[in-house]
Amino acid sequence: MKHLVIIPDRVTSKRLSAVEMARRLSDAGYRITFIGKGGDYSQIDKFDYFRFDPEQTSTTTDSESSANEPVHPLHLLLEELSPDLLVIDIEMHEFVLAALASKFPVILFSVFFNMRKHKSMPPLHYDIVPGRGVTGFAFTIELAWLRFRLSKFISNQREKFKRRGKDKISKLENYAEMLGLRLADHVVFYQWLIPFLYCDLPVLVLNPIEMEFPFHPHYLISYVGPMICSDRANLPFIPKTV
Repeated sequence: MKHLVIIPDRVTSKRLSAVEMARRLSDAGYRITFIGKGGDYSQIDKFDYFRFDPEQTSTTTDSESSANEPVHPLHLLLEELSPDLLVIDIEMHEFVLAALASKFPVILFSVFFNMRKHKSMPPLHYDIVPGRGVTGFAFTIELAWLRFRLSKFISNQREKFKRRGKDKISKLENYAEMLGLRLADHVVFYQWLIPFLYCDLPVLVLNPIEMEFPFHPHYLISYVGPMICSDRANLPFIPKTV
C-alpha cells in the first residue's frame, strides 16, 4: 500500500479540500498521514496525524553530521514515517522547502485557479475577459501582467528596505540557506500567487478546468476537480456558531 503524507494549510476552506482529497485517496487504496500546525485530523476517519510547526523548531545543521543524516526535525519525522510521496499545500513554504531538502518526492496542491502568467489569462483579480472588448486583447492582457508584476516588485523592494531583511522573502531565503538550498534555484517570482511559485514541482489544482477561461495549462499543473466535504459542518476544526 502506497503511503502519502498530506500537509495542509490552516485555512479552514483549504483544510476541508485536503480532507476530501485524503478521503478519495484512501478509498483508492492509499495509506494517508496528515502533518500540520493545527486541527486534529485523527478525529476524521481515523487518519494518522502529527502536529508539527517548522517555525517553532530549530533548523540548525550539525557540521559534524554525515551527509546522509537528516538535518531538520521534519526530516527526522519523515524518516520515521517513510512516505512514498509528500502532498503539500502550495502556500506552506516552510514545509515545502524542508521537503525539497529531503530525499522524499514532493507534489503540491492548490485551491486557486490559474496562478502562472499566461498570454491568454489575465491576473485572477483583474476584471478582464479574454477576447471580449478592448481589455480582452492579448496585448492588453500582457500589459495587465506587466502592471501587476511591476507593482509586486516595487512592493517587495519597499518591504525589504522597510523591514531591513525581516520581510517574508528574506526570511524564506535565510530559511532555505539553512537547509542547504538557494531559494532562487527553486522558485519563480512575480506570478499571481505571492511571494512565488515553485519551478519544478507538479501542482494538483482542486478545481475544475471547465471554470477557467479556455487555455492550455502549464505542463506542471493538473486539474483534478473540486474537493468538497459533504459533512464539513461536523468536522472538528469547523467553528461552531452559537
